[in-house]
Amino acid sequence: MQNLKKIPIGILTCLIIISFSTIQLSAFGVKYGNEFLKFGTGVRENSLGGAVTSTSDPVVSAYWNPAMLSNITVPEVQIMHTEEFAGVVNNDHVFLSMPGRNNLSYSAGFFRTGVDHIPASENALIEYGTQNNQFDPGDRIDYSKISYFNASESAFFLAGSKNINNNFSLGATFKTIHKNLYQNYAWGVGLDVGVFYEPIAGFRTGAVARNVTTTFLYWNDGEKEIVKPTLALGSAYDVQLEYLKLKISPMAGLNIDFEGEQNNTDLNFQAVNMRFRGGLEVVYRTLFALRAGRDELGGIHIGCGLNTKYGNLDYGFAMGAGYADLGNSHRVALTFNITSLKSLVGKR
Repeated sequence: MQNLKKIPIGILTCLIIISFSTIQLSAFGVKYGNEFLKFGTGVRENSLGGAVTSTSDPVVSAYWNPAMLSNITVPEVQIMHTEEFAGVVNNDHVFLSMPGRNNLSYSAGFFRTGVDHIPASENALIEYGTQNNQFDPGDRIDYSKISYFNASESAFFLAGSKNINNNFSLGATFKTIHKNLYQNYAWGVGLDVGVFYEPIAGFRTGAVARNVTTTFLYWNDGEKEIVKPTLALGSAYDVQLEYLKLKISPMAGLNIDFEGEQNNTDLNFQAVNMRFRGGLEVVYRTLFALRAGRDELGGIHIGCGLNTKYGNLDYGFAMGAGYADLGNSHRVALTFNITSLKSLVGKR
């Protein structure tokens, strides 16, 4: 027990998370029920390639690393809309984060991705010849009988964070997942656990174990899916150029999963896959930001942000890799500082 006390709490926590995740892996097979959440959320965060395990904005840290909630100082709300792959897929979210008492912070959020207004024409076929439920010469479509449906996946997040001291914090996110595919739907639950550590001023590091208890999805037709635990690591360092009024922040991230050999990996060791993320943010006078990043699948992201005392406006653009084949993506987000807006209303 004496030796255990000598281990820094940050390192000890990371070891516990990694060990627990590894134990869970031995019991379940590979499934992909949680793939939609790998898109990530937050325009700033996606513009930085998702390399934000240690530097995400607190308002969306319920997704990236719940321990980052400890950095929030005022209540904030963020709404986001993105059009992925030339507008085929829509992603939207709304997040609320607020500080609490006793070094506790809280967050709740909703994320949805989907393809909307899909035509269903199985009841619209009029067959004049052979009744084979196929479109043959002479058959026609009764367009008045075409219906429409949405294919969507969504998640609700509820997160909390505890600031252990000025340099170290812990956090956890409980999430529920819902999938809707025409006449079928599924529900599931999961848990993420994160740590944040700033050993020296300007250098930050973080880790988050996602789906630590394994996320289960249950379909209404009796099918079941599971999502194995994954691990995300990240670090960032701030370089202050006072004479230019610039802050330059390079950052790097590593995503690790245990789903067997896959094609889109940077490194593979038997069942272990590793994918790298990278990002760079340049901020001028805390007012204007330029961003660039590379996500875990090799997609290139760029973006910019305008920061004011009342909130932030962020824009992002994704290209390359899968985006080159399926179409580029545009992202827009608004963040509101509730305290500043309340004071503005009070002055009137």
